[in-house]
Amino acid sequence: LGGHVRDAEWRPGDGLIVGVLGLSRPYVKVAFGAQTDQSVPRMKFLAQSGCDVNFNKRMVFSLDEGPDCDGIQMTVFDQRTVQAAWHGDPVIGTAEILIERDSGGTLVHEKVELKRNGSENSPGWLSVQYRVMNRDVVRDTLHFVGAHSLRDISNTMV
Repeated sequence: LGGHVRDAEWRPGDGLIVGVLGLSRPYVKVAFGAQTDQSVPRMKFLAQSGCDVNFNKRMVFSLDEGPDCDGIQMTVFDQRTVQAAWHGDPVIGTAEILIERDSGGTLVHEKVELKRNGSENSPGWLSVQYRVMNRDVVRDTLHFVGAHSLRDISNTMV
């Protein structure tokens, strides 16, 4: 999970922190129904015109506990300290991907544009990779390790 993010929603004090220092601490929150997870903030300097970011986070969600829909919602925030006490962390952008439940365990790559408040100007994009694993296939592969190739076993684990 990574991508390129630009400016967050403007907050009082941004002139110094963002305008001069170019300080940005983007992180992403991901939700699938009631299941949520988030990355740690990645500190970036000189990011006045945006920055590449690798969130370096693996997230696992259960399709059994998920909603009827197949959408995964992602929201990228810019972590703030004092400013967040009053208004929370400002949003950089949001995106949603629809997962393919019948992708056969293959790794799927998608690039999605971030959106914010209906604006036509994208505040960035995310590159997402996911794999839908069948619990029975994983269990059978690990239970009968000798009957499967090393490639099959490693694909089951990753």
